[in-house]
Amino acid sequence: GRTSPPVSSGDVRAMSSSADDLRGSASEPGAAVAPGTPSPLDRLPGEDVPGDTAIAGDASTDPSVAPPGTPSWFDASAFANPSFDAAAYVDDMSAYVSMDALREELESYQRHLRRLLVDAVNEDYDVFLSLGEGLVDVRKVVEDDMEGPIAAFKRDVTDTRAEIVALLNDLREKLRRRAECAERRATLELMLDANNVASKVERLLDQLDSGDDENEASDDEAKEKENGGGAGWTWKGPDEKEAKEKDDDDASDVDSDDDSADAAFESEIAAAAAAEVFSVAETSVAGLDALRPGVAADGPSAAALALADDVSLTDASSTPASASAASKTSRASDLRERCRLLERVAGEANRSRFFQKIGDEKNLAFVKGLRSRVEKSEERLADAVAKATSLACAARDAVSVARCFSAYVALGRVSEAERAIRETRVAPAVAEALRTSNTETGSATETESGGASNGASNDATAASHFGALLKKCVAAALRSVDVELAVTCPDWGLGKDEESSGVTTSAANLDARVCVLGASVLAEIDDQISSLAPSAYTPGAPEAFFQNHLAACAAIDVLEKNLPPTKAALALFRDSEPVRVFFKRWNVAAYFALRRREIVARLEADLEEDRLTRAVGAPGSAGAAFATAAAAGTYEALEKCFDTERVFLPRATDKFVKLAAQILARFGGWVAAGAKAERPSRSPPEADLKSAKSGDESGDVSSVSGSAEPPPVASWGATASDEDLLQLREDVVVLVARVENELAPRVENALRRTLGDAAAAAAREVLVCGAETLVDSDSEAADFVSVPSSESSSPSERILSATQLLDERLVSDVVKRCATALGQLKGVTATFRMTNKPMPTKPSHFFSGVVDPLRRFAESDATARASEKTRRAIVDAAVAGVCAAYAAAAADLTVSVRKTEASLNRLKDRKGTREPSSGGVAKESGEASDGPTDAQKICRQVRLDAEAFGRAVAKLGFDTGKSDAFGKLWEVCGEGEPFVA
Repeated sequence: GRTSPPVSSGDVRAMSSSADDLRGSASEPGAAVAPGTPSPLDRLPGEDVPGDTAIAGDASTDPSVAPPGTPSWFDASAFANPSFDAAAYVDDMSAYVSMDALREELESYQRHLRRLLVDAVNEDYDVFLSLGEGLVDVRKVVEDDMEGPIAAFKRDVTDTRAEIVALLNDLREKLRRRAECAERRATLELMLDANNVASKVERLLDQLDSGDDENEASDDEAKEKENGGGAGWTWKGPDEKEAKEKDDDDASDVDSDDDSADAAFESEIAAAAAAEVFSVAETSVAGLDALRPGVAADGPSAAALALADDVSLTDASSTPASASAASKTSRASDLRERCRLLERVAGEANRSRFFQKIGDEKNLAFVKGLRSRVEKSEERLADAVAKATSLACAARDAVSVARCFSAYVALGRVSEAERAIRETRVAPAVAEALRTSNTETGSATETESGGASNGASNDATAASHFGALLKKCVAAALRSVDVELAVTCPDWGLGKDEESSGVTTSAANLDARVCVLGASVLAEIDDQISSLAPSAYTPGAPEAFFQNHLAACAAIDVLEKNLPPTKAALALFRDSEPVRVFFKRWNVAAYFALRRREIVARLEADLEEDRLTRAVGAPGSAGAAFATAAAAGTYEALEKCFDTERVFLPRATDKFVKLAAQILARFGGWVAAGAKAERPSRSPPEADLKSAKSGDESGDVSSVSGSAEPPPVASWGATASDEDLLQLREDVVVLVARVENELAPRVENALRRTLGDAAAAAAREVLVCGAETLVDSDSEAADFVSVPSSESSSPSERILSATQLLDERLVSDVVKRCATALGQLKGVTATFRMTNKPMPTKPSHFFSGVVDPLRRFAESDATARASEKTRRAIVDAAVAGVCAAYAAAAADLTVSVRKTEASLNRLKDRKGTREPSSGGVAKESGEASDGPTDAQKICRQVRLDAEAFGRAVAKLGFDTGKSDAFGKLWEVCGEGEPFVA
């Protein structure tokens, strides 16, 4: 055969580690050896290897045995473990040896494995090469020995799969048929239940009707017996036809789920009928016995009939008083029993309606065909319940009323119960109350008017006494429905006696379903009073409308206090249609429009745009705390908006709060317009405090001296003096303080009682925020030190409060008056130009004209009345503005003087006419001379005036050392010397 040279060991790189290398690797830092682990490096030559460390196999043939020279900590058998994890192995070994030593041993072991692989291949290499020579006709062997079994296995799998698929399809079909059968069964049961319930309701109603007929006949016989014309009472037994129908119905009810309940229910009716048979013999007085259910089909026993005869004979000799009491007790018991049975029948009718709903959803023709029977039964039951409700309300029996309410709830006809109570109880009580009131008020009206009365006078009389009428009607209506209200409370029960044990209204949730006070009481009161006094609802007379509306809200509060103490009852009452109709009669929007027009007209009269008037008010009134009529009128308008005794209505809270915010904004706009207004061109340059004190007797504080015919002005700010502005500013601060500290808390407390905490807090926030827009962040003063100039932004480009605008206007007026005197600064040039005056040593009269307006403003009575912080801020701002204007004028003067002197010197230099000065006469020369030049004298005079100005403003409390404006002024005029105050 074919042979090839064996694989030599040179084909695979082989390396082995010497003992020295191993010792070096083990001695590296971090190459720790597990304690107690023997190392082959520690053994002496020729020493035997211990048994637990001896080589288990031959390293030349077994890969799980490490080659000789491998350290003892390297376990080659760990790699053959099926659960070997490289990461875990490295983590475990890192605690004993370093990573470099471990890597070196792994690489050495890898080379050892490669050598073993080469040796294994070379060992049987010839046999490996001869494998192909022995393979003859491989395809036939594959076809015979492999493809056949595979094909057979494939056929078996295919057949098995087909069987499984067939079984699965069959199972699915059976499940589908099972579900379909279950659905059909459920539908059939539904149809049977629907038919059984409908038949049961009809049968029970028939029994109740037959009981009524029996009771009426019994009443007639009792009357005849009482008159001596009757032979007594006999029981004839059940009718055969009715008995047969009952048997058929009972047979159809066999498959129903509630057969036991039906039997118990029918047994209750039979027992009640038997009990009522006894009651016929007990009394011969006709009354409410017609309400008794009919006698059951089986009838009373012979013992019961005999007992009834004995009872009738015994009662014949009783006294009339005891017979009357027994009659009343019997009728009350019969009424309660009938109402209980009606409640049970209504529950069955409710089930029938439920089946009808399901039949409509599933489109079941059979169930739909029962609709006419169900509706007819419901109508019959509703008539019976209505009759029982009328009798229960007339008898004032709480048990019967509660059961009738539950029956109405089960029928879904609560509105009929509410209408019945309204017609039988509320309407007569309200009509009687109105008749009594009309009799009293009508007699008084006829006495005053001489006996003439008609429909209009009755309407006016009723409207004038609307509150009293409404209060009396509400009281009468509440008294008439006391029993009906009691049974709607969730904690109402019939007591601890055996007759009423376990009967409550909490299960029916009458408090959340029956609204007696809304649909019965309020609806009837509103209907009768609105027809009697329609003019009481008109907002044309705001005062009467206000009083009537408060009376209406008080009536609603009384009704809400008599509601059951649950949130559901309160929500049902407030969401009811009568409440919406009742409040819709009150046109609160029209009333607010009239009140708004009245308040705004009064406010606009105070906010006249062409003058500023003083406030005139009695001591203790709103105007007494203000100096200006505008501020007083604004606060009076705000107080009137929330006058709970004459104007404010809680149902118009949002409108009145919005109006209050608009009033504050209107006042702020009025102040801003006046503060930005310019004075007339022909007004005098100084409209100081003296002109304000000479105002006329009419209260006009805007007095301007000047020409006899001043031009017309468009705002009060054009004629306002400093005192006017300061008084108005103080009024703004007082207005804001009173709104925040008096008006807002009062409004919050009033709204908290009616609308709750959230609405009260919102209203207070609106008022406080609206008031805070009138003042700065610090309500006592404006913290500014500069006035508007050509370099600063205009006031319209900034958002300023009313106090800031007034402060700027005050500062601007003072600066303008001082700037008028600054025009005289140019006269200093004429004083020293071309003269022989010596160097000045004292300030000129010029500075007093600049300081006097500041001094008068700072020391005026109006400024003194302001707070210290306000006065200080305004005076500092005015001084700073004057300093800025003074610095600009002084800079222009000094620059102009120096330029003029330099020009003259250049002219003389060209002409050659400059001569040294002689005789002490100053020459216009920039060069050295015996005396100062005119420019030097002028600059010295400017410096002396500025120094005097600084000392004067320092006496006013102005800090010249910390003011940048005065620093710039002294930089222009100080000639490089420090300022000494």
